[in-house]
Amino acid sequence: MPATLARTRRNVEANTRTLGKSLELTIKIKAYDNGMVEVFGEPINDSDEGYDAGHGWLGAAETITLTLSEFRRQAVARRKKIRKGQDQS
Repeated sequence: MPATLARTRRNVEANTRTLGKSLELTIKIKAYDNGMVEVFGEPINDSDEGYDAGHGWLGAAETITLTLSEFRRQAVARRKKIRKGQDQS
């Protein structure tokens, strides 16, 4: 199962960077010689009938897209929180 919101939120770690003025996201992908693809250490394609590399890459793309969407959501929420704090000062 390539991408679920719960899995994505579990794996997305948006880290605060330099002087707390930005967020950083690292996406880890492994492509094995046998065709298996992992994103964040979780296998994407099924091994029941051998690894279908095409399915793995498409699943990885879906997972990465959902991850970027979640990262964007976190960045927007952070920006709103910062603005709200500035408005109250």
